[in-house]
Amino acid sequence: MGRSAALLCLVTLVQAPHVHLSDGWAQARLVLAVAGAQERLMRPECQRVVADFQDREGQPLIDRLNATGMTAPEYLEKNVWFVDGDDTPRCQRSPRVAAFTKPGHHVVRICSARFSRAFERQPMAAEMMVIHEMLHTLGLSEKPPSSAEITATVTKRCGRNRPRRLKKSPTSATMPHA
Repeated sequence: MGRSAALLCLVTLVQAPHVHLSDGWAQARLVLAVAGAQERLMRPECQRVVADFQDREGQPLIDRLNATGMTAPEYLEKNVWFVDGDDTPRCQRSPRVAAFTKPGHHVVRICSARFSRAFERQPMAAEMMVIHEMLHTLGLSEKPPSSAEITATVTKRCGRNRPRRLKKSPTSATMPHA
């Protein structure tokens, strides 16, 4: 089975909640990026990224996250929605934008083709993009800090390679982590 077919099979088995794109390949890649971001956010060092920033009013994002009663991976799973943004002026006019949202809003718009290309070239960078956008949903605005500064901080905290999950046994029915 080819890589593309395997990717589609995997995504049909593992659907991330709140990922709704009309482009099947972008959907598959985003589902994998969200799952990777959630796994990274389970690490204590990566969780600290939420404490690195504050909203426009000066409230630490960690306080906003704590007010939800969820951990960062739970918040990403339950409170962040990813939807098509291809028809928006921002996706159409900005060739470097692959995802965007407004601070404090829970809907992240995805520029499908750009996101797919980013994931194909650098899956880890796509996971960093998901975490970056999650911070915006918690209220983080840009300028300051700049988008590049946010991404650099996310990458510093969360960018180390994810540990591979160990197989339970040779007869285990679970799929190995990709």
